[in-house]
Amino acid sequence: MKVEHRIEKDCAIIKINGNINLYELHYIKDIFEIIQGIDLNRIILDLNDVEFIDSSGIGLLIVQANKARERKQLFILSNLSRSVDQVLRIASFKKLFLKTDSLEQAMTITDEEEK
Repeated sequence: MKVEHRIEKDCAIIKINGNINLYELHYIKDIFEIIQGIDLNRIILDLNDVEFIDSSGIGLLIVQANKARERKQLFILSNLSRSVDQVLRIASFKKLFLKTDSLEQAMTITDEEEK
């Protein structure tokens, strides 16, 4: 697994390449620890290169989305691969997350659009 992040203006963009499973979660958790002290309006996860996510990965996304809401940040899943999109839909978790089809859209979406 490869996890990269960058900060653009008031936004953290986290690009994940590989499977999100119990054995790989620590890479993603490390990034969340790094960015938690930064004043951000939104956190975007680019999941285009993620082909598989297990229940522990979904759990991590839920926890981080809830933490972001507490900090009044947007938590956005962007560029979902077909397989990840399908898993979230089947598990009825898709409605828990704000989802965009592109990073550009994720960078410009507003609080009002989320509601």
